[in-house]
Amino acid sequence: MTLLECRHLHKAFGGLVAVKDVSLRLEAGEVLGILGPNGAGKSTLLNIVAGSVRPTSGKVLIDGVDCTGSPPHRIAQRGVRRTFQVAAVYPRLTVMENLLVGLPVRQGESLVSVVGPGRRWRTQERADLQSARVLLAQFGLERKENLYGEELSGGERRLVEIMRATMAPVQLLLLDEPMAGVNPRMMGVIEDYIIELASRGIGVLMIEHRMESVDRICRSVMVMAQGGVISSGTFEDIRRDEAVVGAYIAG
Repeated sequence: MTLLECRHLHKAFGGLVAVKDVSLRLEAGEVLGILGPNGAGKSTLLNIVAGSVRPTSGKVLIDGVDCTGSPPHRIAQRGVRRTFQVAAVYPRLTVMENLLVGLPVRQGESLVSVVGPGRRWRTQERADLQSARVLLAQFGLERKENLYGEELSGGERRLVEIMRATMAPVQLLLLDEPMAGVNPRMMGVIEDYIIELASRGIGVLMIEHRMESVDRICRSVMVMAQGGVISSGTFEDIRRDEAVVGAYIAG
């Protein structure tokens, strides 16, 4: 099942063309890696899919529905979650609170339901806390649930951001350099988690510079340079492509 389809996406900022005629397809349960030198247009492409940037032309289809130009909250309602190049956590919220922020609005969070009978709300809250603690244990952060976001290391902030993105129901996960600032041991943990998500049928579109991670977890790879796609295929395919080598040398 095609989960995400981008058709001939183009984005210009004045005279600067950031994305040029980019098309891709992502199936449910597939991890697609996006490679390319700095300034290749990778993050702009991710922003277009996430709804934070409107394309100049082209289409974005999610589950076959045209979502081109839809705002981020509408894209999120379709089960799309994302992370950012710089890990974004709330510095004055605890780790647990940061995770719970990722949940959708539930019954019990309106004024009427808070002052009225709250049994269902309390039951759901306990289930949410348990889900968050399972995730924390999986990443070895169970002892840090009461630390503030500002007290975490860069790698721990990255982990919390990825966990928060999967607290709510998700069918498409957009990851912008998930290994950035993460120590080697935690890289393996993140890789395993992405593979697990894909095994559940979640599609993952991932920008990543760490070749070892791309090789391990991405079924297919797309390489961008100067806004366009210069190569696509398996990791082995693109590694032997002279155009890819030239793009990285040229920057």
